Amino acid sequence: MGMTSTILLFALLFAAVAAGWYLGFRQGRLRRRLEEAGNIRNYLQSVVRESESGAGTSLNAVARALAFDAENFEAHLSLGALFRKRGETGRATELHERLRKMKGITREQTDHANFELGRDYFAAGMLDRAELQLQSLVDGQSQFTQQALRQLARIYELERDWHSALTVAERLAAVEPSVSTSAAHYCCELAEKELLAGESAVARRLLKRALDFDAACARARIDLVELDVMAGNIEGAIAALRELLAGDPGVAPVARDVLARWLARLPVPVGQAMPSADALLAAATPENDPPPAASLYMCTQCGFHSRSVLWMCPGCHGWGTLHSQHTSGGGRP
Repeated sequence: MGMTSTILLFALLFAAVAAGWYLGFRQGRLRRRLEEAGNIRNYLQSVVRESESGAGTSLNAVARALAFDAENFEAHLSLGALFRKRGETGRATELHERLRKMKGITREQTDHANFELGRDYFAAGMLDRAELQLQSLVDGQSQFTQQALRQLARIYELERDWHSALTVAERLAAVEPSVSTSAAHYCCELAEKELLAGESAVARRLLKRALDFDAACARARIDLVELDVMAGNIEGAIAALRELLAGDPGVAPVARDVLARWLARLPVPVGQAMPSADALLAAATPENDPPPAASLYMCTQCGFHSRSVLWMCPGCHGWGTLHSQHTSGGGRP
């Protein structure tokens, strides 16, 4: 071997040793930073902010520096959630799959990893796998049953599986009274489906059930008005509308828009005049001026705007949160 080759070989060896020392130094420094961090989740979130700005420590570097053992389970769990938040669902899924099989962790930690895995599948659009993953937590009566049920309800909403959504809501309502609002709208969705199939009696029972969940559900009350109009019971429809507006005058623009849209699609029976939405409202509130037509609806939770009535907000997925801008806090659908 010539002198030049020998020098080149030593140079390469020196470069490899130097690179190894530098990487080890960085890993050691990062480990110390992780050990010194009092709140690992806050630290990881700061890392995300740094990495998004193109500076600081990357999540990949943190993942390599953290020992993969039970002592660092919570840190890795937080890391996986941050991968998912950044849209790296593949990385999140892979990490949570490994975490649920980690040796030395508790049953609660295993369930937590399984729950996060279900959320990974949901974020990736794999709803079938997410449903199976979350349902296993419900069937196993884990400490994450309640959170899993909430996520399942969202899956069934996306799939428009209102029967399953209602089953989940009934189970949740016992511990989360706020779910009653969603349950009422699930009943309305089922009722409107039955109404399209010509099953008026079934639809009426479902709407009454919606009011059992949420007595203030304007949607269910407006649908009952529609049923009375269909049955030719105009006096009953006016009485029901009068009762609705007496309890919540602000809902008048919503009722007007919904009734007008529905009546426009309804076939008029031979020999029977069908009242307009304005006529129904005028009869229900003879002492008042007719309500102005709503030009815009706004979600009180996220600020989403719509020019038509939407029972579920596309922005925050809240039920009955879009109100007419002509109202001032009233008119809860």
